[in-house]
Amino acid sequence: MQKGFTVFLTCILINFLTYSQEISGRVYDNATRLPLAGATIAVSDGQSGTTSGPQGYFSLKADLPDTLFISFVGYKTLKIAVSAKSGFYQAGMDYNDVLLKDIVVSAFNMDQKLDQVPGAVGVLTPRELHRDNNTAIMPAINRVTGVLMQSGALNTNRLTIRGIGARSLYSTTKIRAYFNNIPLTTGDGETTIEDIDISLIERSEVIKGPASSIYGAGLGGTVLLQMPKNIAEFPNIQTGIIAGSYGLRKSNTSLVIGTEKVNFGMTYNFLHSDGYRENNTYDRQAFTVTGSVNNGYRGVFSLLFTYIDLLAFIPSSIDSVTFYENPRAAAPAWANTEGFEDYQKALTGISYDHYFTNNIRLDVSVFTSFRKSYELRPFNILDENSRAGGTRNMISILSGNEKLKSSLGFEYFIDRYDWGTFENDNRNPGDRLSENIEVRQYVNAFAQMQYNFNTKLSGTLGVNMNRTSYDLDDKFAGDSLDQSGNYAFKPVLSPRVALEFRLSDTKNMYALISHGFSPPSFSETLMPDGLINPDIQPETGYNFEVGFKGSIVSGLYVDLAVYSMQIKNLIVAQRVAEDQFIGMNAGKTVHNGVETGIRYVYDVDRSKIIPFVSYTYARYKFVDFKSNESDHSGNDLTGVPDHLFNAGVDFEFHNGVYGNINYHFVGSMPMRDDNSKYSEAYGITNMKAGWKQHWGKLELNVFAGIANLFDVKYASMILVNAPSFGGRAPRYYYPGLPVNYYGSLQVGYRF
Repeated sequence: MQKGFTVFLTCILINFLTYSQEISGRVYDNATRLPLAGATIAVSDGQSGTTSGPQGYFSLKADLPDTLFISFVGYKTLKIAVSAKSGFYQAGMDYNDVLLKDIVVSAFNMDQKLDQVPGAVGVLTPRELHRDNNTAIMPAINRVTGVLMQSGALNTNRLTIRGIGARSLYSTTKIRAYFNNIPLTTGDGETTIEDIDISLIERSEVIKGPASSIYGAGLGGTVLLQMPKNIAEFPNIQTGIIAGSYGLRKSNTSLVIGTEKVNFGMTYNFLHSDGYRENNTYDRQAFTVTGSVNNGYRGVFSLLFTYIDLLAFIPSSIDSVTFYENPRAAAPAWANTEGFEDYQKALTGISYDHYFTNNIRLDVSVFTSFRKSYELRPFNILDENSRAGGTRNMISILSGNEKLKSSLGFEYFIDRYDWGTFENDNRNPGDRLSENIEVRQYVNAFAQMQYNFNTKLSGTLGVNMNRTSYDLDDKFAGDSLDQSGNYAFKPVLSPRVALEFRLSDTKNMYALISHGFSPPSFSETLMPDGLINPDIQPETGYNFEVGFKGSIVSGLYVDLAVYSMQIKNLIVAQRVAEDQFIGMNAGKTVHNGVETGIRYVYDVDRSKIIPFVSYTYARYKFVDFKSNESDHSGNDLTGVPDHLFNAGVDFEFHNGVYGNINYHFVGSMPMRDDNSKYSEAYGITNMKAGWKQHWGKLELNVFAGIANLFDVKYASMILVNAPSFGGRAPRYYYPGLPVNYYGSLQVGYRF
């Protein structure tokens, strides 16, 4: 009797502690927040399970407490402890970057895997981003086919995609960039991505050419930088130091705390370099705060704030004789005045993703930024202040039968740029030379539809409409020249049509036609007399492209693209004084190219060996180009090499040892429009090895490496069409680093 009563009480207790309850949640990509449809969700007893729906939602019944096991092809299996106290579960999954083809791409807002995207997109995962010394994104982004990022110094970079932006002098133009949907591109088209520390980047997507309607149809393309989402099961802290040649020092510390509903992270990083050259010291520190709140079943609030403080001395470019005989020297004028730039910058963004239903999603973001800069130059002192803000909004709708997905939205951006120049009076501000206020603004409205005709064929139709305007108020009364005025370009309509055909489950082909544009900067709209040129027009062009993506055999992934871009109204910067340029539409160019990347994963006994190779053949020509009464039609496009080649191998062993060796080749490129002078081709080899280990809550990562292993002498950046003043030789060259070394120690602890 007593035994039976005990059994009865035990049964009651078990039923009290473990009882069947419905569990619901949403499965999504942790890096992009895009839903993952078709993920498998099961409980630990293996008796019940389900799959996620079109927008990643799922529900199932289980005896609580229990553990959910969530798996999806290309992602690491996720385990979530569930209890009666919790309600809706946000299941953010981390991708397995070994299986690159399975990564969901956010570039087109279509929730597609990389090998199914009808367009050329380069994806940089943590494996690619951290293959080098973890101080700059330049080496990683240079391994994307069709892309070349030249670096004269840590604060002087020029990014080109398929030849677009190659004629810019000291910065990146005609290419758009976003950091967690906050624009890094100013109102007149200049982009700075090197300010964002690589430790803050979880993933980068490089859209090549005017392929994405939803990001403004930039002529050269778009770079999307994404932060980690900081979803932490337990609070954790990580800190690390890096030291290397030429006074390189970097420290990074981050703290992440969170639950399934609220997450918060803080990061501080500091980077210093004495520099290889004279007048080349660099210091940058940044503080970043991120946060997110899951608003129950339907929405997620996100916050990003980052503050950057930079002081960088400027060695500038040097002439040919100095480059070969004394590459460590700075340009004499910059060395004598000890020229530098000193600026503070902040970015803030708040976003909200809301699901009205499982098939209707609204993404809203509001952002603001400021920048205060002081630049000491040999010929004057530049003082700048800019403030910017805007909003980006998009609604996405998936039809009930999942055949049609559409997106509709707009982006508005405005910035006020106050700037002035002063005489350089023995490194101090002298008499004022100019004072201006520029207001630059644009509106992008976009729409996109994807329709699945059947299991083999899908099509995408997109359109972007842009309207850009400038307003200048010349406040300087010290001369007779008044440059005040305003100018608005006519709206530019940019369509995109793409088809994707599935040859098999692992092989896909695509074809597309897309239009892009790039407005001139405000300075390029001014005539020599200071008046606005009403005839200057944006650069525009069409891109025609076919491609293949897929696995030829198991573990072997191939990405191939063949394209032709036809550009007209090419804007040429004509130098009329040492610090004065004017713009003009000078002709047409054609950009014909082939890009191919191959990657193989050899996985055995919990160890991986991953060889990779990529090659770009670029045949870019001036079709109709006249400048300064010279006809350059038929010449090679300035500042772009015909050949880019990368090869290497990554290795990871089950005992925690990892590393890589890689080779980067850049062909010769014309340095003048008349093709009278070419740079020398070069190839540099890098290698790195490290060791990772976990001991309970403690994580250790140690690595060391060598860059430019064979001490090759090369120019890491070329100044195209370098002028000559006062009989001095043109200064084309920024010398690259010789062989250099680095090492790092990183420690993490999970509370």
